[in-house]
Amino acid sequence: MRRSRMLLVGALGVMLGATPDLLAAQTTRMPWQVRQPAVDGFYTRLRLDANGGHIAADGIGGRLMWSATRPDDAGSSWLADHASIGLVASHTPEQSLGFSTLHLGAVVDLQPVLTPIAGRLTPFLSLGGGMLRTTVSSDARASTRPGTSASATRLRSPLTERSNTTETLAPAAGLRVALVPGIAVQGAVRDLMTFRGDTRHNVALDVGLRFTR
Repeated sequence: MRRSRMLLVGALGVMLGATPDLLAAQTTRMPWQVRQPAVDGFYTRLRLDANGGHIAADGIGGRLMWSATRPDDAGSSWLADHASIGLVASHTPEQSLGFSTLHLGAVVDLQPVLTPIAGRLTPFLSLGGGMLRTTVSSDARASTRPGTSASATRLRSPLTERSNTTETLAPAAGLRVALVPGIAVQGAVRDLMTFRGDTRHNVALDVGLRFTR
């Protein structure tokens, strides 16, 4: 548990340490001169890591992402040129699972190539940190999708035993495909790591749209 918390603190420290470099190109700008953010909306399928299998939950989410540099500042920093920073939120409703989740956090994206591959494809890496709130109903029980061999009574997770809040660390990889100017479809795979009781790897699949100006 201590090692898990040290890992979380260390990763967040890297993110915070990088922030001055990411914002360096903005230091002489007034707040209203910062370019408009990109807006991401997505459907998410979260698979909570449980004893003996997984618990699947579907929901929605969104991100607001700002470029770490401006066109006239290009070349001032490789990291700033290739990175963007922002906020993320996602929610899975209770449905028939007996619990709901709300994830809030900050995220840094790194785009290895500035020019889209074949004019349309943009891969990206991501690292986020935040908090996951799980709200469990009084009559909740672990549930799973059809086709899982383990019985529902075996599928228990520290996240679904009772209502709780836990820290998260979320590395991710994704691909963005431009459709028309200002609109792209994108998908990502996230490892939503949680540290309640022990370290759990909760895999999330996100698919949605990005809107830019």
